[in-house]
Amino acid sequence: TSDATPIEAYFYVPTSPRHSLAGGHLPYPPAAALILTDVYGVRDSKNQEWMQAFAEETGVAVLAPDLFRGNPWDEDKFGGDTQSVQYETWRSQHYVAARVLTDIADAALFLRTKSVVPQKTGVATE
Repeated sequence: TSDATPIEAYFYVPTSPRHSLAGGHLPYPPAAALILTDVYGVRDSKNQEWMQAFAEETGVAVLAPDLFRGNPWDEDKFGGDTQSVQYETWRSQHYVAARVLTDIADAALFLRTKSVVPQKTGVATE
């Protein structure tokens, strides 16, 4: 990130050759989507499953930065009530607008400059 703190991310490139150019297949996806997950974060298996399915269906690569820095909402640890004081405390620790926006901007920059899909990048939220 711009503050020199590395963050984890989930990056997935579709395995199906859905992308093509003039009848031939490109060696890389033609575009990428920057995914912003729900409170369960990038390590959640359900989030990874739908991101993989999205990538395979659309033919675009996906990148989801860990905006919670390794500490996503955990129902087993905190309980499932997102109206609770515990949830609001957890959320306030993670919603630091400048940091979150920087992480998103850095992830988009990564997709444009260092990944296999430098031309077309979009943002999607769950």
